[in-house]
Amino acid sequence: MQTDWKKQTTFFLASQTISIFGTSSVQSNFTIGILTVALGLVPFFWVYLAFMLLCGVSFPVFNAPSTVILQQRVEDDFRGRVFGLLGMLSGSMMPFGMLLFGPLADVVKIEWLLMGTGFLI
Repeated sequence: MQTDWKKQTTFFLASQTISIFGTSSVQSNFTIGILTVALGLVPFFWVYLAFMLLCGVSFPVFNAPSTVILQQRVEDDFRGRVFGLLGMLSGSMMPFGMLLFGPLADVVKIEWLLMGTGFLI
């Protein structure tokens, strides 16, 4: 019974994701959130890989417009500093994520972590 619920939810989320995929930065971010939730629900590894592929495709759809907006709105004199700070902050988040979610994964099931972070996104 529980497997049927997971399959139905997974396919519903997939259909909704495909219908809104990549039309704007907000929808791309929403797509990443839905796909992350779906990663916690999928019953088969090949479906997991397909969702990871879609998630990987949606990241550039979010990053490209945000980079262009920063290039347009930041003055030329400060652009290098802003992008340097952005790179430093995004690069430093990975170790913090490992410090937080590594021990947490020993206590909480990975599926629940994926669904929780997907809802937060």
